[in-house]
Amino acid sequence: MEISYKEYRMVPSENAPGKFDLNEIVERKTKGTGQLYQSFNNHGYGMSLERCMIYIITLELNKKKSVVSIGEYIKEFKEERDVIISEIKNQTKIKQNA
Repeated sequence: MEISYKEYRMVPSENAPGKFDLNEIVERKTKGTGQLYQSFNNHGYGMSLERCMIYIITLELNKKKSVVSIGEYIKEFKEERDVIISEIKNQTKIKQNA
């Protein structure tokens, strides 16, 4: 079973039962024609689900490319974590009602 969140995919690890490999889907251009295609950036192997979530949150915050205090970073980290948790709860409710 593959788990997805935004452009991230958590795929069961072949070498670590119960763990996941974390991939990010990115768009790239071919050198010759400049044509766009989708590819994967691998961010880790054999990670727990919790570790994948922490890594995704960190990657998302790093995309903002701003300088913030440690307090602001922790606040934004918690906000992003709450968004993920809320999405998980909403998906769980949808499946229970189906």
